[in-house]
Parts: sequence; structure tokens; C-alpha cells
Amino acid sequence: MSDVTPEPVAAPEPEPAPGYVAAPVPGVLLGPRSPLLMGAIGVVLVIAGVANCLLFNMSPGGPVEGVLAYGSGFSWLLTGLALGIVGIVLSRRGNAAMVGRPGIDGLSITSVSLAGAAVVVWAILGGFHFLQRVLTGVEYRYMEDVNGAFFAGIPWMLAIIFGAISFREGRSTSNLLSLIGIGVGILLLIPTLASGVIYGLHLSP
Repeated sequence: MSDVTPEPVAAPEPEPAPGYVAAPVPGVLLGPRSPLLMGAIGVVLVIAGVANCLLFNMSPGGPVEGVLAYGSGFSWLLTGLALGIVGIVLSRRGNAAMVGRPGIDGLSITSVSLAGAAVVVWAILGGFHFLQRVLTGVEYRYMEDVNGAFFAGIPWMLAIIFGAISFREGRSTSNLLSLIGIGVGILLLIPTLASGVIYGLHLSP
């Protein structure tokens, strides 16, 4: 006789009874998006875009400087108009709450990630040198100072857009991440506009 003990066979799972409905995935009630936040961001970006283009016109610049100035200015302007239009549509057509999955929203994480990427690109391609010039008083150079802002434009504006879209009542952690992404994007406007002021006042070549 063999001493091998046969392995137990698992019993088949019982089939659900007719009419059985699986329990739904638990969700949380999310508040509406914020048209006011979108509108406020839109106004800031539109004003910044127009100002950046006007500041460049105050000083005769070369074609490269023009591409950098108008490229950044128009990207801010278009992003601001888009957010403003979305905010107006949401406020007029209704902006109801919805049931969503619990946890952190993926768009808010994307917003922070893109904002961080924009800061890195801005710093490497000119932002760090601009800050050095501010602290040391070395002569400013417009093309070098705004180069990073120009090439960081896509992740920069997307960080603001995703942050504004993902902001909803009832998501404290996600909203915090969204506001960080938006805040970093707005703060990056300051050194770029400062470079425009310096260039417009003929204080940098």
C-alpha cells in the first residue's frame, strides 16, 4: 500500500442565487467644482499674459526674445480664457455634486507632479540664474531669465488646469494637493513678469 496521502480537493464556490446583486463599491459624496476658483485663476492668467506682452513691447527686442515673451504670454492668456469660460458654463448650467471613489483624486496628484516638473525645468534652464542675479545684483539678461519659463510652459499650465478641475468640496487632501499645484503655477508668474518689467525698463539686454 502507498503511504501518500491524497491532497484535499477544494469545494467549488457556490453559485449566487437568482436575482443576486453584488454590493456596490463604496463611494463618497463629492461637492461641485468651483467656478469661482476657475474664474479667479482665469483673471490672474489673462492679466499676466497681457502684461507680459505689453512689457516686451516697451523695449525693442530681438526675434528670440519676442518668441519667448509672446509664447509665454499667449499661453497664459489662452489658459486663463479657457478656465474662465469653463467656470461661466458651470455656473450657468448647473454644477451638481457627484458620487466618487474615496481617496485622493488622480488629477490632483498629476497637478502637483506637473508643477514640480515645471519648477525643475524653470530652475535648470534659467530660473536659478535669475535668482542668483537678484541676490548678487549681476546684470540681468532677459533671454536667459525667461528661457526656463518658456520651455516649462506645457507642464506649468497643465498643473494649473488640472488643479482647478480637480478641486471639489469634500476632498480635503485632494483639494490641498490641487491648491499646491495651482499655487506653484501662480508663483512662477512672478519671476517671469519681473524679468519682463526689468526688460521693459531697459535694465537688461
